Amino acid sequence: MQTPGVKLIVGILKAKSKFHLTAAYDAIYVNVKKMTEKAVDISGFFKDLKLQELMTSQSIDELGEILFPLLIQFKRITGKDYDTKRVYQLIEVLSRDLSNQMLKILPGESLMFCPFNDFNNWVKKAKDIFKKFEDEVGYFVTRGNRNSSYSSMISTSVASNKTNYHFLPLKARLEQLLKIR
Repeated sequence: MQTPGVKLIVGILKAKSKFHLTAAYDAIYVNVKKMTEKAVDISGFFKDLKLQELMTSQSIDELGEILFPLLIQFKRITGKDYDTKRVYQLIEVLSRDLSNQMLKILPGESLMFCPFNDFNNWVKKAKDIFKKFEDEVGYFVTRGNRNSSYSSMISTSVASNKTNYHFLPLKARLEQLLKIR
């Protein structure tokens, strides 16, 4: 749209007062420029997310230290004009990744036979992580953006597009183990 040939033709059309053609060109150019800026902004947001660090955490403490800033940073997407369905898909993927990483970190079968203080400490930290995730995502869902179109999309999507937290079975299992122990 900014090549010399296009600029020449648009200049000629403007000189000949062909406003119906040049107005369409200007509208398309402005729209493309806005969409490019939006794409760069959203791309920068996703580059800032530290998802790789989440998937390589080795302890429950490290997982919490990585997840909490990630969730806070995730709130920034409310200020962007991003598709609500895609946001919910991202939340589900993030909850699945959290669940998978938690399953890698927790010592599996030895939870029943480890010292109770260690077990209780792991369960408490896991519950804190799950609660923080649910609180931060809940804040995101209810807050939306002050922009009325985005807020109305969020509020109408909440009822129809329920987010599935993939860590809920793990959370329930840990609570059962805690009752048993």
